Amino acid sequence: MRKLIAGINTTLDGRCDHRTVIADDDLHRYSAAQLDRIEIALFGRNTYELFLSHWPGVAESGVGAAGEVAYARAIRPVPKIVFSKSYVAEGWNTTSVATDAVSAIRQLKQLPGKDLLLCASPSLFTSLREAGLIDEYHLVLHPIVAGTGPVLFRDATALQQLKLVDAQQLKSGAVALTYLANT
Repeated sequence: MRKLIAGINTTLDGRCDHRTVIADDDLHRYSAAQLDRIEIALFGRNTYELFLSHWPGVAESGVGAAGEVAYARAIRPVPKIVFSKSYVAEGWNTTSVATDAVSAIRQLKQLPGKDLLLCASPSLFTSLREAGLIDEYHLVLHPIVAGTGPVLFRDATALQQLKLVDAQQLKSGAVALTYLANT
């Protein structure tokens, strides 16, 4: 059975806005390495549009820091699913799904294959966390207090204890933390 991994960058105050984290070469190399174990990347519409506006161009041109280009080229062939009731994604190895994300991901987890990766997408993250579908949390905690932006665990209503299984400090001072959900 596949695992669902939530991969999210967050600040010390729990904000998960891509404009407030340290997106350096080291972070991109770390993120590219995480793609080795996944088969499908999952997105909400907003996050997908952010990725689509940047990463295909970097992969194609090869322009950028080495880690950025490595990440762009590593995510390019990964099949992607965008969950949106209105947006229809085309290209970049993407399928749009307008049905309930919780039901769709329950089905995907039952199929054989490599793991699934939820790429940021705070509202989709909340729905999947509340449904108990997230098996691993890959959080990169940045040494920043942002003060604004979406809050990662904004709607948490129940205590959930996680088990730390890995921690890596990045050159920027960010810490990549891997937790298993105790479900």
